[in-house]
Amino acid sequence: MTLNISEIKYIQTIKGLTKIFINNRREPIITTFKLDRVLIDLPDYFWQIHNSFLLTLV
Repeated sequence: MTLNISEIKYIQTIKGLTKIFINNRREPIITTFKLDRVLIDLPDYFWQIHNSFLLTLV
């Protein structure tokens, strides 16, 4: 699954689960994938997305 960054409002990670909140969608996508080492080191925070890239979930 690939999401364009413009579709994503924000990403929240809590206790190993990642919730991806998408524009025009009520429920977030919930996954256990890790974006990078920063998310592993900082498990409980909201990551505001400002950069332009494609997020691929495998």
